[in-house]
Amino acid sequence: MIKILIVEDEAGIRNSLAKAFPWHEMGCELIDAADSGISALAMCMKNQPDIIISDIVMPGVDGLTFLRYVREQYPETQFIILTGHRNFDYARDAINLGASCFLTKPVVYSELLDAINKLIDKIYSQQENKRILNQREQVLRYLLTGKIFKSTELVPQVKSFLDSLDRFQVVVFRFDYEMGDLVRQQNLQTYLETLITGQAVTLTRVDDQNLAMVVKSDTQHANSDSLRQFLNQILTRTTDAFRASLSLGVSLVHDRLDQLHEAYVESLRALGRKFFSGNGSINFFVSDDTDVHEKTSQDFKTINHICDQVVEWLDRQDNSTLSRDCNQLFNETIQHLGDQIDLIKSVSITAIILIIKRVLKDDMRQISLLFDKYASFRKIVSCESLDELNDVFNGLIMDLADYRSIKSLGRQTLMNRILSHIQSNYQNSITLNDIARQVYLSPTYLSSIISNETGKGFSDLLNEVRIQKAIELLSDPKKKITEIAYAVGYNEPQYFTMTFKKYTDMTPRDYREMLLKA
Repeated sequence: MIKILIVEDEAGIRNSLAKAFPWHEMGCELIDAADSGISALAMCMKNQPDIIISDIVMPGVDGLTFLRYVREQYPETQFIILTGHRNFDYARDAINLGASCFLTKPVVYSELLDAINKLIDKIYSQQENKRILNQREQVLRYLLTGKIFKSTELVPQVKSFLDSLDRFQVVVFRFDYEMGDLVRQQNLQTYLETLITGQAVTLTRVDDQNLAMVVKSDTQHANSDSLRQFLNQILTRTTDAFRASLSLGVSLVHDRLDQLHEAYVESLRALGRKFFSGNGSINFFVSDDTDVHEKTSQDFKTINHICDQVVEWLDRQDNSTLSRDCNQLFNETIQHLGDQIDLIKSVSITAIILIIKRVLKDDMRQISLLFDKYASFRKIVSCESLDELNDVFNGLIMDLADYRSIKSLGRQTLMNRILSHIQSNYQNSITLNDIARQVYLSPTYLSSIISNETGKGFSDLLNEVRIQKAIELLSDPKKKITEIAYAVGYNEPQYFTMTFKKYTDMTPRDYREMLLKA
């Protein structure tokens, strides 16, 4: 039954409208006749109507305000607006707010009946379309996940749709960070439906993580320019709309209905390559059913070659050409594997892990420091070009070379390196931990070396360098003491003054006066 609600503040008109038509014979149920917008809102919350016949001018909440609120809460509810005001602005506002029909008073009941019948047909048509879409989505979900369904119960429209899937691909959408968010998935599906209007595609929500899109294909090429452009446009607009990163997995082209599950599995496997291509990426499935042994063997040989070559270079006494050699090795790898950046990322990560293990052996602290510095290799994963990947690979190898070099240094040479680092970075907020990372030692062990070699602590060394630099700057009377404090690495001028006096027995101001008098 179609539920009808009448909203009219004039009792005579309200009663007349309520009795005007044989509602039950029309397939309708008159749920109530309200005398105000407020009363009507309460009725809507109790029993959502399909059609509302409402006056515009009413005390309190007027018809347009009532219409605006109901359309926000119940967008499928249809409105017929009545008014005695022959003012175009009312009609325009009512239509803009989503009213289906605008009639002037006195009401011509034949026109009102015609409007109600048209809306009844529209509602039944929408309900049927929704039922068809729901069935189509459920059938697709069954096919994608490998379940069975009773084909005898399908409506003709769904049968026709399935018969039309003679060549297709499956695309899976997934938010990169929001997992298990059913509401977000529903909103994504609704938004995508507005973007793909008129396209040969259909959507279904497989679960609370994956939204699948079946795309009719006009080519056997899975990674066609037209499909990539179409998906790039969707990805850009959805990312902007949701302010969240999504990634896509795309299957090969298939031509049989019973291959929908296979295509869905391919799209999920393609999405798994996001580890190498990064968030916000489109990942096409690459068939690995040919030359699997040869490809695996080649990759293994490539990784072993990289490891052996790098470790051999790191063992050399002279590493002056190490950076150049690493660049050459990386370029050779590209030529050997092709320019597939995600494959090269995979090989690079595997090779680097093996190199680290062979160079650092059981030095778990240094292994942890390297993993931390390179964010567990997320730096490699997030590279967008081969040049950028080469820079990260080269930088990590040079770090390993530094580690080897520092481990062979004598204590005095090591202290010179520590002092050099302090001299170069005194203006920054450096700590003992920062220095320890630079020289690949634990902070405790480094502190003991500094103490044994100088008789001072790290803080004393740093403050002495800073105070000496401050003394040089104080000779310029144009520089303010506050500026000098910041320039030599002190964030609080008062602490600078206190520290300066500790090491010179004078305040910065007194010291400046002494310098100027000299």
